[in-house]
Order: sequence, then structure tokens, then C-alpha cells
Amino acid sequence: MSHGDIIKSILADALGMHLDLFQRINVGPASVSIVRYGASRPSVYATNTDAGDLSWLSNGIHAGDAPVGGGAGQKAP
Repeated sequence: MSHGDIIKSILADALGMHLDLFQRINVGPASVSIVRYGASRPSVYATNTDAGDLSWLSNGIHAGDAPVGGGAGQKAP
């Protein structure tokens, strides 16, 4: 939980936006944004979600970086 402008500035950084533009990002109250800082770059997994079910995070996000061209996610072991 944090002030909206702090979350906006973190998202702007993760998205590669100049900090002067962070006010273009909308962050709703009681929403969840998920950023993973990988070895070479951050990946934004969700912004402004209020779906409630974040159980998919319990397995962790283990990719080094986001796959080029997207991807179908992690395969179950």
C-alpha cells in the first residue's frame, strides 16, 4: 500500500517512461500493480488489477526476462 504517485513513478520507470510523464499513468485506489525486476530489465505483469485472485503469484515468476514476442507462461513441473 502506498501513495498513488509513488506507484505511478515505479511503473513509469519499469515501462521505460521518462519521469516527467508518470502522471499519464492511472492507478486506482485499492488496486494491485505487479512489477518484477529481472536480471536485465523490469517486467510489468499487472497494473490496476482488482481481480482479487493472485494465487498465480504463489508459484513465483521465474523467467529471467519477459519472452520476446510474448509467451504462454510457465509450464507446470
